[in-house]
Amino acid sequence: MIKAILIDFGHTLVKQRTDEELLLKRGIRRLTNYLKMKGYPLPVDQFERVEKASRDEANRFREKTLIEVKALNRMTVLLNRFGVPVSPDDELAQKALLLFYEPIVKDMRLYPDSIRFLRALKKEGYKLALVSNAANDIAVKEAAKRLGVAKFFDTLVISSQVEIRKPGLAIFMRALKDLKVKPSEAVFIGDSMSKDVIGAKKVPMKTILIIRQFKKIKQSISDANVKTLTEAAEVLAAWKKA
Repeated sequence: MIKAILIDFGHTLVKQRTDEELLLKRGIRRLTNYLKMKGYPLPVDQFERVEKASRDEANRFREKTLIEVKALNRMTVLLNRFGVPVSPDDELAQKALLLFYEPIVKDMRLYPDSIRFLRALKKEGYKLALVSNAANDIAVKEAAKRLGVAKFFDTLVISSQVEIRKPGLAIFMRALKDLKVKPSEAVFIGDSMSKDVIGAKKVPMKTILIIRQFKKIKQSISDANVKTLTEAAEVLAAWKKA
């Protein structure tokens, strides 16, 4: 019997309207302007290049190890490198990180079927967990709250909290533990075969792969493939009757 639904965030419930690199450049302008007012004028172009190199290195490390590199720790190292003496606990570092990610958070938009889908799941009595790979859990939580979806979830499990990214098992197991359900009682819904489906299958859980935009899938191991969350709801309804 299915009691819980675990759901990915980006490209499953929400999308970005603007290219991420452009949004991050806007974020750098915001944080450097703020630091200048605080008495720390930074060379913007140089900071932008170093930040990009740092982000690329962190992404390679994540892909290789599945260990999350927390955005706050990375930002702290960057600021120290440019002569801003902060630690992760300092308000200045946290404010800088907030400004850096603010354009991304504000640019996020829900897919048209997201709210309707979540409302239907709650009406059916399912427990819900948001499970997302993100270096900054505060940004995800803020976006979920601003877009009106946070209230539907019983728990929000972000890789920067668990310190392991999907498809690592720890992040899935954390969500199941929070919901107090067994793997056989849960379904994972996400847009990534390599991260969402393969990871959830190792737990093991049932999976639904959502393919929002056309892309070739060499071999799908998901229990169902859908194009919309409306179709995912139909699959869940069929499984419930079976």
